[in-house]
Amino acid sequence: MLQEDEGEYQLDRISDLPDDVLLDIVERLDAADAARTVILSRRWKQIPTMLSQILIMVGSADNVQERSDDDVARANAAVLEAARSLLERRSATSPYAIRRLCMRFFLGVGSVGIGQACANAMAAQKVGVVVEFTILTEKEGIRCSPDDRLTYGTRLNSLVNDCPDAFSCLTRLKLENLSLGESDFPRIFTLCKRLQFLHLDNCDMGFQSLLEVEHPRLRELEVFRCDWRVI
Repeated sequence: MLQEDEGEYQLDRISDLPDDVLLDIVERLDAADAARTVILSRRWKQIPTMLSQILIMVGSADNVQERSDDDVARANAAVLEAARSLLERRSATSPYAIRRLCMRFFLGVGSVGIGQACANAMAAQKVGVVVEFTILTEKEGIRCSPDDRLTYGTRLNSLVNDCPDAFSCLTRLKLENLSLGESDFPRIFTLCKRLQFLHLDNCDMGFQSLLEVEHPRLRELEVFRCDWRVI
């Protein structure tokens, strides 16, 4: 009985800490754990809605070089659950703006839902300065065939078409293992009006193709393992 009372007392002591201290604790957690803190008590329920930085990253500890559709679906489902928990709970009139939102997810099953969850948050003016998407593919680059890159390029086009509002708010975009048509990259650049940073890894528009980048806000372009003749 004494141990139980001590445990309750310790829990009460934590919950009685000031909001800024509880917020500092939650900001040190990964997104999934931060989202779960809402179940601790009524007091904790409000803390995740005060976060100024939200980083929801899939695959940070994943060394698998090739994943199945089921693996991608499960991973993206976890990202979507965390995104909805941390983004949809916030009121549009909340004084706590999200200054930085970074999402890393797989291109495939579930990616549209993630994009739409981010677009809804941005439409409600809950997101501020930095919005970043890192979009991964099922296969690691050295295992991707030309047909794989074409497939991933088609998936990216579908994602952009389904979530234009999300892409229009991006300031940072990281893409890998894609083959796109000649008009696709310019269309994406036009849509991503706020884009300041672009990272391309193992991407092309056909062998020895020409990539033209014209964007008024783009400050940094990183290109790795790409088959462009001229940039």
